[in-house]
Amino acid sequence: MTHQPPAVGSTEAKLERLHAQLADAVATLVTGDHWVRALEFAARFRSRSFNNTMLIWTQHLAAFEQGRVAKPTPTYVAGFRQWRTLGRSVDRGQTGYMIFAPIHARFTSPTPEVAESWRRL
Repeated sequence: MTHQPPAVGSTEAKLERLHAQLADAVATLVTGDHWVRALEFAARFRSRSFNNTMLIWTQHLAAFEQGRVAKPTPTYVAGFRQWRTLGRSVDRGQTGYMIFAPIHARFTSPTPEVAESWRRL
């Protein structure tokens, strides 16, 4: 059986593009200074995973390079509704950043080596 690529607008395709973007971002961390800057940035957003901070960083930098935001690094990250609750507005032309959603569910398995045996608690 051959592997079919996911449909262009599908969730799987979006996840693949997001994963590729993350891999590209990590590949740019080639020196100790690059890693220090990435870790300093991640420390500012401690509630997010390192993967998600890297995605935020690269997407925001792209928005800056396209002229959609005024600064090259974000100072605060929130969802649209939370942003509105804070009395702030989204810059015209700016889109939301894609991140990997956190998994809050707990799982268990009597035989962890068998993928099909895992179940949600």
